[in-house]
Amino acid sequence: MRLTIVCLIAFYSFGVQAQVKALVGNIKTENATKTEILVQPFLKLHYDSTSKYILGLSVTSFTFNNQTKASSGIELDNTGNYFNPDIKQAIKLANIGSKLYFDNIKVKGPDGTTRTLMPFNLTIR
Repeated sequence: MRLTIVCLIAFYSFGVQAQVKALVGNIKTENATKTEILVQPFLKLHYDSTSKYILGLSVTSFTFNNQTKASSGIELDNTGNYFNPDIKQAIKLANIGSKLYFDNIKVKGPDGTTRTLMPFNLTIR
């Protein structure tokens, strides 16, 4: 029993970035419409098949950046996994072809440790 717990803790500690990624809701492509994004306005953790034993992770914060072809856009910090009103408004105002960047994604595990996940982006289609 003790060996199992130690192995799970080691797997959790060293395998999080490679095993878990954050995405907007259930959108698994790099392109989405504004409606698809705003229907599920939150970051959701997706686990690959080898990480099914990593439980209890939650998104605590992330940074949102909206870039258009004409400008570098705005950068907004968000607490929790649900989009704040400013992020929702920026998505509503985004044009087709705009890129939405999500980075500095912080997750907290059951051991209280905070880790940073890999950033990702979506293009408005």
